[in-house]
Amino acid sequence: MVVVSDKSQVKVYLPDELHQLLNADSRSNSEAVEAALWSEFGGRKKSALEAKKESKLDQAKAIKASIETDQEEYERVMSEVDAIESQIESMKSDDEKYEEDLNELLSEVESGELDRLLPVMTPVRKVADEHAKDAEEVHQDLKRVAAEQDRRIFNTKFMKPREAEQVNIMDKQLAADAFSGDDE
Repeated sequence: MVVVSDKSQVKVYLPDELHQLLNADSRSNSEAVEAALWSEFGGRKKSALEAKKESKLDQAKAIKASIETDQEEYERVMSEVDAIESQIESMKSDDEKYEEDLNELLSEVESGELDRLLPVMTPVRKVADEHAKDAEEVHQDLKRVAAEQDRRIFNTKFMKPREAEQVNIMDKQLAADAFSGDDE
């Protein structure tokens, strides 16, 4: 191969038919071969670029579809988060209403409207039913809230009358024993 400026000399063997066509062409052999090669390989270069372009377009479409799918998934998850937040708010509201109902019952005992609070009593059962709780659970919560708030409600207000009477008798006996023990 001989290099002439920016061109290279290439020695090739052609079939007789192509050699005759080359000689019949009015252009120089070099020009005719160059044109033929550009036509052959230039077209392939263009089709290779077209194929690359199509590949990139397909890739872009796939990315876009993935983004859209991810966006839909994001929106679905956020919708679930919103639903959970609503449930939390509803539960907070229910808890606040339950506490209000407990405080109302305790206030009724303090004011004398109710003599005592037992699980079998209608006001306690009503609160239990409204809040889908067991009456015994409501009774325990009433005691807890009364203690937490330092309400001036005797423990006997949460007992059956007979149990309360026995506690009162025991308290009086303990007080009497304590009083008589101080004088000695």
